[in-house]
Amino acid sequence: MTGKDKKKQYRTPGAGLPVRKDTASARRPRASVRGRAGPALTCPLPHSLAAPGRARRLTRRLLDRWGLDGDFAARVEVLVSELVTNAVCHALPDLRITWRMLSRDGRTHVRVEVADGGPARGSSVCSDRPSDERGRGTLVMDALASGHGMERCGTGGTLHWVEVAAPWGSTAGPHRTG
Repeated sequence: MTGKDKKKQYRTPGAGLPVRKDTASARRPRASVRGRAGPALTCPLPHSLAAPGRARRLTRRLLDRWGLDGDFAARVEVLVSELVTNAVCHALPDLRITWRMLSRDGRTHVRVEVADGGPARGSSVCSDRPSDERGRGTLVMDALASGHGMERCGTGGTLHWVEVAAPWGSTAGPHRTG
């Protein structure tokens, strides 16, 4: 893909949030997401230790734009950090993150998906981290997410996802557009 093609592929809708024009991805399996889909945003992430911080900042801006903040936004940020850190430490490059707002069962849900190039073999960017800093991801997911999982993609990549149900009962949620 040339530099000119890349410029056409992404656009910036303000507030520093890059959006991929077509949110469907060749690596993403057919939608297994149930519920009425609302706004969605997809952007690439660097395969580096800077990726989790960038993903948290983008998450905070996006959730604020959707009118979702406070403890709910903090939970989503922690989960995003966990997903992206795992992708950087244990997967091959071509990281992408997608945020979706869904309405299901009378509630608003935020689903975050992190797609990667598949499992990395050998040394990783995070191999020098102490062993006591690893292995708690599933506990974090179980405690903070409404649901989480992983799907293998046809191209050898992996899609890890989490969903968090908003604390209020409205399907519309207090989100704002624009």
